[in-house]
Amino acid sequence: MTGMQTSTTELATIFADMRQAGLTHAACISITDTSGSSPRERGCQMLITADKLYGSIGGGKLEFKIMQIARNALAQYPCIETSEQIRVPLGPSLGQCCGGVVNLLMEILPLSRLEMMPGELQNNIYPSNFQVAIFGAGHVGQALVSVLAALPCSVIWIDSREEIFPDQLSANVEIRCVEDPEFEVQTLAPHSYCVVTTHSHQLDEKIVSALLKRNDVSCCGLIGSKSKALRFKKRLTARGLTTEQLSQLVCPMGDPAIKGKHPGEIALSMASQLLQMHQNDKLTSATAALRVYKG
Repeated sequence: MTGMQTSTTELATIFADMRQAGLTHAACISITDTSGSSPRERGCQMLITADKLYGSIGGGKLEFKIMQIARNALAQYPCIETSEQIRVPLGPSLGQCCGGVVNLLMEILPLSRLEMMPGELQNNIYPSNFQVAIFGAGHVGQALVSVLAALPCSVIWIDSREEIFPDQLSANVEIRCVEDPEFEVQTLAPHSYCVVTTHSHQLDEKIVSALLKRNDVSCCGLIGSKSKALRFKKRLTARGLTTEQLSQLVCPMGDPAIKGKHPGEIALSMASQLLQMHQNDKLTSATAALRVYKG
């Protein structure tokens, strides 16, 4: 079991599955511009195959209409490489009341071309700038992964118990089944958002200690209570962590506006706090970049 790793986050895995299914082309849909109210912003992308969708340009009838157009093109024989600009008014004719306009680029591309596309496609569908690491695959961990499956993030899910992971996973979830989960801390990307919810307080302590010592994670969240936070801070102080490092620990983890102790309620609370943190971090980064630009 040690070292077992299953990854479904990479587009390469999706392309491999498409080849195995005998598919040769897919449609890449990009929002090139918007005016007025629109469900998604410029730059969003999605992939459409004969039977699956990856990513989103806004859902609803907009996405359904584009899916029909793309699949009609993919059904042509022989399927050829094409590109088409599509303007979609979001009005009564589409059964929507947004009132805006979305301009799209639909590209029908062979898999060989898709595989050579820049990393932006990967990042637009499974954003690497919002990477969530979940330590623990118990009830709360499983519920949290289910919630995050619907969000624009990449999830790394870490536990030592192979049998506890579900058979089916969302494409934005990567499993790392390892004997010593705390050693995975050093493999995480900088600015990862981390949630610690294992079956062992001792293991929780090891993971939290390793995360706080990195000094570059965007969130070190720990499931528990205020009393657990106090106990952990005493133990972590004995491990040599500084007051500044300990101030980065978020415990109890979760949006205080969402109450309840059911695993699903806890997961929703955690996901809400993670999303708020990420959005605030993006806003802070954008403000700092604007200040630099203006000099």
